[in-house]
Amino acid sequence: MSKEAAQAAKAQGNKYFVEKNYDMAIKFFTEAIEHDPSDHIFFSNRSACYNNLQKYEEAVADANECVKLNPSFAKGYARLGMALFQKGEKFEAYEAYEKGMKLDPSNPQLVQGMNQVQTAIQAEIAAMQGGGMPGGMPGGMPGGMPFGGMPGGMPGGMPGGMPGGMPGGAGPGGMPGGMPGGMPGGAGPGGMPDANQAQQLMAKLMNDPRTSKYFGDPDFVQKLQGLAGNPMQLMTLMQTDPRFAEVFQVLTGMSMADMHEAGEKAKAGKEQADLKRKEEQAKREEELRRKEEEQKLQKMTPEEKADFDLLTKANEEKAKGNTAYKNKNFQDAKAFYQNAIDIFPKEPIFYLNLAAVFLELKEFDTCLEKCDEALKVCNENKGEDTFSKMAKAYARKGNCYMVQKKYDDAIEMYNKSLLEFKDEKVKLSMKEAQKIKKKEEELAYINPEISEEHKGKANTLYREGNYPAALKEYDEAIKRNPSNPILFNNRGLCYSKLMEFNEALKDVEKAIDMDPKFVKAWAKKGNIHMVRKEYHKALEAYDKGLKLDPDHEECKQGKAKTFAAINMGAGDHDQERAAKAMSDPEIQVILKDPRIHQVLKDFQENPKAAQQALSDPDIAQSIQKLIAAGVLKTGQNNIYKTILIFYGIIFVFVI
Repeated sequence: MSKEAAQAAKAQGNKYFVEKNYDMAIKFFTEAIEHDPSDHIFFSNRSACYNNLQKYEEAVADANECVKLNPSFAKGYARLGMALFQKGEKFEAYEAYEKGMKLDPSNPQLVQGMNQVQTAIQAEIAAMQGGGMPGGMPGGMPGGMPFGGMPGGMPGGMPGGMPGGMPGGAGPGGMPGGMPGGMPGGAGPGGMPDANQAQQLMAKLMNDPRTSKYFGDPDFVQKLQGLAGNPMQLMTLMQTDPRFAEVFQVLTGMSMADMHEAGEKAKAGKEQADLKRKEEQAKREEELRRKEEEQKLQKMTPEEKADFDLLTKANEEKAKGNTAYKNKNFQDAKAFYQNAIDIFPKEPIFYLNLAAVFLELKEFDTCLEKCDEALKVCNENKGEDTFSKMAKAYARKGNCYMVQKKYDDAIEMYNKSLLEFKDEKVKLSMKEAQKIKKKEEELAYINPEISEEHKGKANTLYREGNYPAALKEYDEAIKRNPSNPILFNNRGLCYSKLMEFNEALKDVEKAIDMDPKFVKAWAKKGNIHMVRKEYHKALEAYDKGLKLDPDHEECKQGKAKTFAAINMGAGDHDQERAAKAMSDPEIQVILKDPRIHQVLKDFQENPKAAQQALSDPDIAQSIQKLIAAGVLKTGQNNIYKTILIFYGIIFVFVI
């Protein structure tokens, strides 16, 4: 990670963004992300670029990553809201803007975006009824949301009243006489309808049997009052509380299904409009390219014009070669690519395409020769894209070496390619080559006979007390035979002698994974947990060893010593041990078990019930683990005392 390189790439991206060269800006912002993927600004900036290129899926993905990295970055929600809005996901955009405005209510991008989304949602709802709903609903729906403004009191004697001031009412194209059933025209967007209109809205809800029954529920009334301050919340409530879907239907005459159908039609219309816009954009770009080409031709010298004509003819042959290559007709492809080279030998891509054919034909030496010829042409004919073409040549040589399993050569070529031009696919290819090389080297190094020699030396050094030297010999023995669990167990012993208990535990657990019936490894695992004062884990390890071999002396002695250690510390409180146990996932699961909570409570309030609960083997085992872990303490002057240390709080139960 290089923050300096990341900032340098960002500066270049900003430069191209200002110039509206969004493709180049994306390239540099991507490079910045590669150097430092933890900086949310890079994702925010790239999201803006994608948005300007109408690549809304990518814009949403980057904006989401931005706010994930920094949830307090208000501008990130502005990026997210805009991208979602452009995708046609208006309600999701509304939620994004809402989150941003909670962080920065005066942010102009958020305010403007929120207004845009609200206007679009209101217009969409109005459009749904603009042509009249089935059953005869003439005219347009009010320009705002229902609940244009509430009077100080609710009709019918409801106490409290609703605050006024919701934007809404009918706008242009509204219904002067009101909708059938009593929905008046009212004020325009953002206006404040009079009290009569608000009373009619409430009366409609209270008199309609579909919604009148809900007014006896304070929760419903409270939510209804909440709409006064945020009418857009109705859309959210409709998704979480089915009653408000009925509220919407009573006030508008539309069901959610009607709304969904209209939304789908609007979405389809938008998609068609987007497609048409993209086609027109493509035509404009093609026309611009043609004009630029004409201008370029006019400025060309006679030599350059001749080269251009030859390149055009050569590209025709290349196109034929590409078709043949895709159809796996490699002999024809080879002929077409060679024709392209013969016509215009200054273009390195022709050589690289021909090299790809030879790679498919497994003519590796010829493939490498053609790549070298491409590199030579690049050096003789420098241009804007020379570096990327040289990178392709090196990458193709790398692919050729990979097929031949010459991994060192492949890695060298991939490195050279990345020095010329950074390409994610080439990076992945190099990592794959490195991975395979390492695995093959490890396999080639395996030799069980030599491993036994190193094991013998290690055992001698261990008995002599030279643990560092023994460790090195065990390392070598494992490299020579990594499938032998005894070697891991022995190295674990060596680590224990060197007081490196974490490494020791890894080795004995590796030995157990390789051979679950390896009793000695279970004993060593118990010993390590014992030293680390993880008594519950030590007991578990010894028990598993004794299950395999009931007479195993080391497991029996280890278990006895563990119980002795638990009893010796019964009256003390080892904070470090208890804290360590509390971080153990197994202990956490036990403590979250409601049965265990009840037993611990019964120890204080109903000892008889607690004793009865301990007759359950699972509960008894769980309590034993808590005691062994140091989370529960027992015993003192023949008085049974239990102390539960839970997140820094000590509860004492005396029986």
